[in-house]
Amino acid sequence: MLALGPAFVVTVVTQGDVRFIVKRPAPRLANDARARAMMTREATALEALGGHGAPRLVASGEDEHGPFVVSSLCAGKPLADYVHSTLTFPTVASSVLAALATVHARGVVHGDPSPANVLVDGDRATFVDFGLSSTVEGPGASSSSSAGGAFAGTLAYAAPEVARDGGDATSPASDVFAIAVVALEIVTARRVRPALPAAALLVHAVEVPIEGKFLDEIIPGLSRALSPDPSQRPLAEELAAAANAKARASGAW
Repeated sequence: MLALGPAFVVTVVTQGDVRFIVKRPAPRLANDARARAMMTREATALEALGGHGAPRLVASGEDEHGPFVVSSLCAGKPLADYVHSTLTFPTVASSVLAALATVHARGVVHGDPSPANVLVDGDRATFVDFGLSSTVEGPGASSSSSAGGAFAGTLAYAAPEVARDGGDATSPASDVFAIAVVALEIVTARRVRPALPAAALLVHAVEVPIEGKFLDEIIPGLSRALSPDPSQRPLAEELAAAANAKARASGAW
């Protein structure tokens, strides 16, 4: 078993020499409508992404144990396990932002970028856990309402509009905001938002701006990703290009 959480069970299975990930709702949630909807969103997103910036969808459906999603097992360790200096971070950031740009270019919003939901293996990054994903018309567009409703996700990295309006406010811009918060935590080695009860943290996420102007010294434009105004945030593609240029200029590649 790979992981047992309050909502989902993730296991690794082997067929011949190939290993796969099987994800199911926890037994108590096998018939829960929300858990089923998240499984459907995950399968839909992985199918749309075709293994680009995300695991490859192998199968999805339902059996006597409930709904399931089978996907490829991706190499790497969670971004949460990385601690980077400002000199080496642009290389990893370039991979992460390039993967996010690929996800967005294929019309998918992740909906919950966090250090646990990004795997890094050398110069390759993979986003996982698309249960809160949604679809968009283009990289700068708003998301569909498929992940709508009250807030769900990792509050420590939520964009203010998502903390305020819930899943209906997710967009490529909210994904970019979350990754910028992750970057700020990695390079400062400290939590950006305080440890508060969920209700208080929701209010904090909506009302308290995050300062990170020095991030521009690491990756030009990254501080704009923390703007409270989604329209002022750069695209993941723009940030990926800036991170790549910075990494090459610093000789990190």
